Amino acid sequence: MHADLLKELSKHVPQSITGKQTHINALLYGDWGVGKTSLACSSGRRTLIISSGDGGESVLRNNDLNKQDSVSIVQCQGLSHVKAIFNAVIEQHKDYKHYEVLVVDTISSICDQYLRNLVENYNVSKDRSTAKPKLTGQTLEAPGMGDYKFLTHHMQDLVPVSSAVPADIVWLSHEREPSFTDEAKGIYLTRPKMPEKASDALAEVCDVVGLMEKKKQGKDIKRTLRFDGSDRVAAKSRIASLEGQTINVDDFWKM
Repeated sequence: MHADLLKELSKHVPQSITGKQTHINALLYGDWGVGKTSLACSSGRRTLIISSGDGGESVLRNNDLNKQDSVSIVQCQGLSHVKAIFNAVIEQHKDYKHYEVLVVDTISSICDQYLRNLVENYNVSKDRSTAKPKLTGQTLEAPGMGDYKFLTHHMQDLVPVSSAVPADIVWLSHEREPSFTDEAKGIYLTRPKMPEKASDALAEVCDVVGLMEKKKQGKDIKRTLRFDGSDRVAAKSRIASLEGQTINVDDFWKM
C-alpha cells in the first residue's frame, strides 16, 4: 500500500461508537435582543464566545455571565479565524483545549463582514462574477452572483471542520423574515439572516436548527426554541426528542 496513504490512514483509526462522547452542533437564530447569546453561554461549562462585535461583549458586561470565570471572549477576524480556532481545539492547543462550548456570535454578521470585505478590498465586476484584488492577491471568479458563491465556498470549507471539534458548537444568527419580493413569489419562510446557500451549507452539518422567540405572558416573558420546521419556519432536529418540538430555552442545555 502507498506510504502516503498509510500515513493518512494512521491519522484516522476506526473507533467504536460505544461509549463515545458526542457533541452538539446547533444553529440558533432569532430577532435582536431575544437572548441568543445568554442562552448559548448558560451551559455552566467552559465557553468561548467567538464574537463579531455584534453584542457578545455587552451581554458579558450586563448580566451574570460577567461573573463566570467559565466564559471567555475573542474578537473574530473572519471565517478563516473561526476555522483556525476549531483546529486549535481539535489539535488540543494549550490556549484552546479546555473549552467545552464554542459560541459563534453571530455567524450572520461574520458573513456580512465577509461580503463588505469583498467590496472594500476587491473590484467586483458589474455582473458580480469576478472579484479582482485592489492591491495584491488572487482573483476570485464564479458565474453569476459570484460574491455569494465566494462566501458559500468558504462556508463549505469551514463547516465540515466543526464536526470534528471535541466540543459543543452553537452558531448564532439573526433572523430574516420574508421580504416583499419573497411574499410576491409566495415565499413566507423565516430563516437565518444569511445568504441562502451559505445558510444551507451550515444547516446541513448541524444537529439542530432552531428559531428562538420571546412572547409576553402577563407580567412574564416566555422564551422558546422551535424545532418544528415548516414552509414558514426554517428548523430541524436530528435529535429524536426534539424533532418537531417547541421547548423552553431553559431546557436547551438539559437535552
